[in-house]
Amino acid sequence: MSAADGRGRGLLSVVATPIGNVGDLTPRAREALGGADTVLCEDTRQTGKLLALLGISAKLERFDAHVERDGAARRRILDRVAAGEHLAVATDAGTPCVSDPGALLVRDAHAAGLRVEVLPGPSAVIAALSGSGLAGVPFAFWGFLPKAAGARREALDRVLQPAPGGGPMTHVFFVAGRDARELLAEVGQLTPGAACVLARELTKRHEGWLAGRASGVRQTLQAEQERGEAVLCVSVDAGAMAGRQEAAEAAEEALCVAIRRARDAGEHRKAASRRIAEALGVPAREVYAAWDRPAR
Repeated sequence: MSAADGRGRGLLSVVATPIGNVGDLTPRAREALGGADTVLCEDTRQTGKLLALLGISAKLERFDAHVERDGAARRRILDRVAAGEHLAVATDAGTPCVSDPGALLVRDAHAAGLRVEVLPGPSAVIAALSGSGLAGVPFAFWGFLPKAAGARREALDRVLQPAPGGGPMTHVFFVAGRDARELLAEVGQLTPGAACVLARELTKRHEGWLAGRASGVRQTLQAEQERGEAVLCVSVDAGAMAGRQEAAEAAEEALCVAIRRARDAGEHRKAASRRIAEALGVPAREVYAAWDRPAR
């Protein structure tokens, strides 16, 4: 039994770990990771590297999204807490339970009357929001959007809304760097007037911030190195929705013009679709599907 709880009860610690800069780990988090009987983590190799850098020796156990969805696995873990063990939950980077595993385990721990503590710290969501210059209240966090273009567009169309009454609402999304231009193109079509901030490589050596309308951020990003993961903040108010139909029509016209020029130049459909998709920030399959539409 761990000595972390002098009352002889077990403990489940939710521990935030650095999103890039190791110096952001709090003293309390370091103590919890070093004092836990076992550290539950998404990737034992990733967390092992972090602990090695910190000079911490700890028993590691895989606890990713697949394990968490297994109710029997959660019960076995909580049985250990009930028996007096101190278990710490950590993710590859950032705060557990926020677009990362942990929420179901914590929910079940509360239901079982077990002791839970949270050790707050690094969070890409809060870091991006506080550094964006956009309104921090109200805001909505949506995690990663669906990879499929149609599902992603549908999700964006549903969530990119102003606050009740038409005031500004800041929407926060996680995005892989390689997908940022495509996402910005879609945001620009749905909310042409929205103020956007793309936070890249937060707390790391190549941290960068791009701010402006979605179309402008996307154009600037073309010249930037797209790497790692980013956080996109989009401020939507009633005015941001203005020009939505015009933007959609302009995007469709640009696609038609690009396809017509490619066909006239005798380009192969597949190769041209990839090139046009890259230039316009739309899925290649969308260009491919529009290839045979009547010329406009």
